[in-house]
Amino acid sequence: MNTSSPALDKVDTALFEQVMKLVDQIGDKEEHFNHLQTDYRKLASTWLLAAFGACGYCLKSSAELSFDGWYIVFGICVAASMGLGILWLMDLKVYQTLLGAFFIQGVLLELKYDSWLPPIRINIVLSQKTGEIVSKVQYYYFLSMVSLQCLEIIAIWNFQCLKIHSTEKICYTLFILAAVVTAQIVLLRRTSIRKKQFDTSELGHLIRKWQKKMGDHPGLKSL
Repeated sequence: MNTSSPALDKVDTALFEQVMKLVDQIGDKEEHFNHLQTDYRKLASTWLLAAFGACGYCLKSSAELSFDGWYIVFGICVAASMGLGILWLMDLKVYQTLLGAFFIQGVLLELKYDSWLPPIRINIVLSQKTGEIVSKVQYYYFLSMVSLQCLEIIAIWNFQCLKIHSTEKICYTLFILAAVVTAQIVLLRRTSIRKKQFDTSELGHLIRKWQKKMGDHPGLKSL
């Protein structure tokens, strides 16, 4: 921040210190929740790799098993998918909501004191059509789960009990594919809803008003 700028020279010292204290506190909370979410995403990656490793080990050791090793592979994929779903919920439904509460307050501060506070958070909001990152980050979990569903399909087609039952294999495969396609449709629909909600929200209105005020400012992104 340029402390010698004309806008800052006109700011009351007590107000400046109060606002900057709030900005620092908000930044600390944002960093805290960002770290928590990063840890959850690292755990999700570890979970996925561990599932693949366990599946590979089971198939490698299948000769020593008294039953079809593909059953275990299928079970591992189901359990791993459930685990990723729980991490998805904790990351994007719980901690993202908490992070967003602080982030929005930071955006409101930047809008209120736009003459001397840099619009860092505002530009982050403007970089996303929906005003948030959940619509994109959710695919980190979704595609991880899809990869496990693909392995489930492979396991089904290798089940010894279904070796001569192609119809059942096709039915199970179509069921899994239908679940994946349905989930994708739901995600796209929720993204569309978030976009509409942001466009009609008070925050969206304030940011558009700020854009009109700023005009063609260098580096300013459009909604």
